[in-house]
Amino acid sequence: MATNYAADLIYFFDDFLLAGPPGQPTCSESTETMLRVCERLGIPVALDKLEGPATTITIMDHKPSHDRLMLKATITLGFFGLLRVSEFTVPNQHGFNPDQLLTAKDITMHKDSMIVVIKKSKTDQRGESCQINIGQTHTKCCPHLAIQRYLGQVTRFAKKPLFQFESGTALTSMALRLVLHHLIRRFGYSTKLYHTHSLRIGAATAVARSGLSPATIKNLGRWWSEAYKVYTCHPLTQL
Repeated sequence: MATNYAADLIYFFDDFLLAGPPGQPTCSESTETMLRVCERLGIPVALDKLEGPATTITIMDHKPSHDRLMLKATITLGFFGLLRVSEFTVPNQHGFNPDQLLTAKDITMHKDSMIVVIKKSKTDQRGESCQINIGQTHTKCCPHLAIQRYLGQVTRFAKKPLFQFESGTALTSMALRLVLHHLIRRFGYSTKLYHTHSLRIGAATAVARSGLSPATIKNLGRWWSEAYKVYTCHPLTQL
């Protein structure tokens, strides 16, 4: 199937199974391949309905709310924390390093705020870590409330990725991109204009429009140079 026909594809398939031997990464690798193919063909995938890897199949089970809580917590934390996508997702199912990437133990909840410890990032190659303080927003998109609700559904393992689907599959950057593209399509926008980096870009733009100083913007986004200017977008009416 050629990719230029994907725009005309309305319905392709519904339920499908990927099988492999127990104790092997076959299923995870097949899932990653399938997601890449669907992304290339423009086929929407409901990641909140993705299950597995698993050793049993449950028929007619009620959909849990875990995945929706996880995705909302992920997106709000990424936006309000001005995080790089590599700081809160895993590169692949076998690429998680608890000494570098985010776990539940790196979140400390307080009454009106939370502290997020970023152990290593693009501008912190030595792994000296930093703390990000995120307060309540008292809105429907409050990151404090979203994280609090999500953490209430998970066990705080220090050696597991913070964001995982109900199935135990870790949230990869590619999976997050598919989720964002699915949401963007629902609102009628083109996915060509948005990527996982759009969370950080959108947050930087919102901060800039609020009137905060360049020094404050650089501090919030942990930029060492003037690179923050690339992230602050302005409407055409202001240019």
